[in-house]
Amino acid sequence: MVVSSRVVVLGAAGRLGREFVHVGVRLGHTVTAVARNSEKLRAALKVPESSALTFAEADARDVDALASLMKGADAVVNSAGHARDGEAFVDIGRTVVQAAERALGPGGRLWFVGGIGALRVPHTDRLGVDLPGMLEIYQTHRLNHETLRASALDWSMLCPGPLIDTAEGPSLEELRITTDVMPVDIDVSDSPSDALLFSRLRERLPEITIPYMSVAEIAMRHLEKEGPFSRQRLGIAVSR
Repeated sequence: MVVSSRVVVLGAAGRLGREFVHVGVRLGHTVTAVARNSEKLRAALKVPESSALTFAEADARDVDALASLMKGADAVVNSAGHARDGEAFVDIGRTVVQAAERALGPGGRLWFVGGIGALRVPHTDRLGVDLPGMLEIYQTHRLNHETLRASALDWSMLCPGPLIDTAEGPSLEELRITTDVMPVDIDVSDSPSDALLFSRLRERLPEITIPYMSVAEIAMRHLEKEGPFSRQRLGIAVSR
């Protein structure tokens, strides 16, 4: 059973942000959808405001504006920014965390979108971003994770692989969800090089390619404090 919560979604005009909003409303949450341009947000969401959904305009780099919007919320879901933005993405992460700490206080609930590179490779001490072949821009996920760990928030970090649009995605029961480690098993019995580890990870790409809606379902069904994913990174794969 999902308990209705007041949730603020940052980056709500983006593809994953829109999914957070739609899933949140469908599950009975009261959602404040936030983007830099409210008119573009309305056009992107294609749904009217209602008692369950309000639109707000704010820059994700403005800590005062974000804290004001977060005040009184039960949870915040951050989908603002993108790894390709480099240091600006890391700055957004710091700003969101600072605003959430100010508005929600210690233990405030925050979901944060990262990427699979922030997870540990199974049976090793290596992060995905350490492997050759992983683009340098994904180091931002490591830095955002460090920001979350240093905070007093009750955070969870979604670390999916490639995301796709589908009319119908797998149910949560059909997903394999791991904490802090990649959600696929990789053979390391032959002590493979990092390059070979990356090659073996690429072979599992079909399993770690996940629908946007599935990622949104996980967060929006676990907005409670001190839940099963508290202060952890989440890996997500389709069960084989």
